[in-house]
Order: sequence, then structure tokens, then C-alpha cells
Amino acid sequence: MNSDLIVLLVEDSDFQREFMVETLKEMGFKKVVEAQDGIEAFKYLQKRKVDLVVSDWEMPNLDGVKLFEKLKSNSIYESIPFILLTTKDEKEKIISAAKTGISHYLLKPLDKKTLKRKLETIFGKG
Repeated sequence: MNSDLIVLLVEDSDFQREFMVETLKEMGFKKVVEAQDGIEAFKYLQKRKVDLVVSDWEMPNLDGVKLFEKLKSNSIYESIPFILLTTKDEKEKIISAAKTGISHYLLKPLDKKTLKRKLETIFGKG
């Protein structure tokens, strides 16, 4: 992956966030910015540009789906790739997320190979 890309990781669990930061850095992303919820993430995005948002679904204040909807409703943010992470594997939940336009969806616990394939789909194999 291109080490110059900036990833915004949105996760309320300290353990999951640390694991994801480590995983993304192992994959070549040197710049991983952390946010604990969607509100904190959106505030960051109002000041800085990122190349990818990786967000948990269930978080306090502003969850991942609502953050996605907020970003996609604004032309400034609509082109930022977005990966939604969740422990939910219920078909109805996945369908409801897909209806909002989310096309990149990964189940936790996260498998590093699956994440790598998803990132290659988004950015290419470079």
C-alpha cells in the first residue's frame, strides 16, 4: 500500500483500535489517525483530508452508518472510501447498511488477509 495515504480509524474500543492501528501499519500505512466515535471523526475531517475511513458500526454519539451517511451527503467527503466494521452478521443489518450505499463491509474479529484484499480492491495492489 502507498505509505503516504492517511487512514482515519474510528473505533470506540481501545483494544480494537490498537489492533487495527497495528494491522494497518503492518500493511504499509504509516499515517493512521484515531477517533473514538463518529463525532470526533467528523470534526477531524473538517480540518484535514484523509484517503480512507475505517469505522466501527456500533459506537456512542454517532455510529458508523450515520457517519457514512453524513460524509456521503457532502460533496467534500463523498469520494472518500469507507470500510464499515462490525460484529453483526445478520442479513437484515447488512442489507440496511448496503441500502445507505456502504459497499465495503468487514466482520470482526478482523481477518488480516480479508482486510488486505479489501484494501487492494479499493487502492489496487500497489
